[in-house]
Amino acid sequence: MKFKILCAVLLSFCIQSAQAEIKNSQNLLGGMLTRAGVKNQKPLSQQELVSLCEQGYTKAFYLYSGAPTTQVSCSKGTIRYQSSGTFFSPENIDKTLDNIESGMRTREKTFVHCNNGAHASGFVAAIALRTFCGISGDQAVKYWDKTLKGYDLQEPNRPKLMSRIRNYQPRSNLKLNEGQRSAFGCSNF
Repeated sequence: MKFKILCAVLLSFCIQSAQAEIKNSQNLLGGMLTRAGVKNQKPLSQQELVSLCEQGYTKAFYLYSGAPTTQVSCSKGTIRYQSSGTFFSPENIDKTLDNIESGMRTREKTFVHCNNGAHASGFVAAIALRTFCGISGDQAVKYWDKTLKGYDLQEPNRPKLMSRIRNYQPRSNLKLNEGQRSAFGCSNF
């Protein structure tokens, strides 16, 4: 019995310690998508992946190159982690949206992160809100800009990203119907 208690305490400590490295976390789409950053500006550690897995995440994406594709198990199942490479490319945006959509359909949570939880993860979130919730380009840019949390973006990148968000053409096959938009919290945007 004492061993089980000790294991539970250690597991809780590990989860709390791992969560401390994740910053600027924001849940979207009814909690099916979380965007964030990491304090060490590197791919997630094994410990952080176990923590996310214990919280019910099944997919995680590092929005840059450099994270090894891996799968980690925990008491609640598994989480698959991979780099999305150059996340700004249309094919990687589509791949990420497809993963988010399949997770929404199966009620599996997706975690996307960049270094600060501002620019890249905010871009993905803005594109996801345009796609799934049907918000306008101007609303998505306003959301992205508001959630930068003081992280400046060097010119000319800022206007380029704002233009990409504003001009993005959402895939009609991924747009949610009115009932789904309500269920996934789209009215909050």
